[in-house]
Amino acid sequence: MNSNNFEFNGDWERDIELPLLAGFQERNGAYTSTSSDKPNNGYFKLEFEDDLTESPDPYPEQLNTLKYIFENHYSISKSIVERTLLELTEILANYGLENEKEYQDLNPEKVKSLIGISSIIIKIISKDGFSYFDISGGCNWDEEHGLNLLFHKDRVVAFSGIDGGTAYEAEKDNGTHNPNDNLHLEKEKPKRYLPHPKYNKLKPSQKFANETYEYRLISYGYNEEFIKGVENGEIDINGKWISQDKTYLEAACWFKNNELVEYLLSKKAEIRYALHQCANYGDNSEAMEMLLKKGADINFQCANGDTVLFVVVHSMESLYRAHDHYRKINRLDLISDENVNRIAELKNRIKELIDIGANPNIKNSYGFNCFDIMRNSDESSKTEVNEYLKKCLNERKTGANIVLPKAGQSGFLINIWNKFKGRNSN
Repeated sequence: MNSNNFEFNGDWERDIELPLLAGFQERNGAYTSTSSDKPNNGYFKLEFEDDLTESPDPYPEQLNTLKYIFENHYSISKSIVERTLLELTEILANYGLENEKEYQDLNPEKVKSLIGISSIIIKIISKDGFSYFDISGGCNWDEEHGLNLLFHKDRVVAFSGIDGGTAYEAEKDNGTHNPNDNLHLEKEKPKRYLPHPKYNKLKPSQKFANETYEYRLISYGYNEEFIKGVENGEIDINGKWISQDKTYLEAACWFKNNELVEYLLSKKAEIRYALHQCANYGDNSEAMEMLLKKGADINFQCANGDTVLFVVVHSMESLYRAHDHYRKINRLDLISDENVNRIAELKNRIKELIDIGANPNIKNSYGFNCFDIMRNSDESSKTEVNEYLKKCLNERKTGANIVLPKAGQSGFLINIWNKFKGRNSN
């Protein structure tokens, strides 16, 4: 599709032809990886950024920008090359590539062999009647983060990796950025969208809003609406956010919406991986207690075979790894009290889980158990964690150091004690 036959038809993503932007790498593989040894032939994926308004068409500024791109892709190509050449001196120094043969004797044609374009996204943010747009792709020096150039007409506004942060750069460029915009935002009540009759198609953001409707009810705390949807048959208690494979009960546990956790359990919702959502950063001990009372298996394994205990120990491993690094570079001042306290919290959680029967010897799909998690850590850290696991196991078996919680302590600990007492009375 080119400027002569483009007509918006309700599809917010299209293939377009820009012959004078040809010659860069072909970057249509997964995560903008190279997909051909031959240079790009001038065909690209075009996307209009959209919003949740009822209008079925792009904004006039976006259509102005598309027309500009069709008429000026040579100057845009030239800007890409010139800006890349300008940035490469610092890039090569940062990546230690100054002496690599691939980057010697750089010229415009050689630059095209080092970078590629996969897509063009025309943003809503605009200036002087023209929207900003992202040209995204990949580069040889950083396959992980890719390459993104933010444009206004044929001017490069920002040169970076693909990280989704160019809205800030565009707002800063057009003078509309307000650092307080995201403060005190009210979470609007989610709604379902119907296709606009003009094209009988949903916009991408509307499709996403429909897919995540129940999920957002849960995360925003619209419990009355969620429960009403269940009661009138519109919401399945065992439904889930398909693309994330997360059930509504799992989402309620993650967001600590324990009113809905209790409600869904009363409706006999499938527990599946809900316990896992209560561990790690969720730390939802109240929901974990409810799940255990409903018969959740503390050793249930998620899709990759991890148990809840494995998840908790693994989150602790990352903190130990950071501390090991700081010791190696002699920067003990970087070991924060927050991290030290977090390790202590996770150790308490590990003991609680083991006390109610969590088994650190269960292997996941990759053949690793809790004792293997620290395998790449410093020997002292590995020994400390594994000895702690053994100590918790031994104390569970002997009943040593398990103290009945005092009045006012958490129901989770009381539940642990009752389960332990009942197990050892058999």
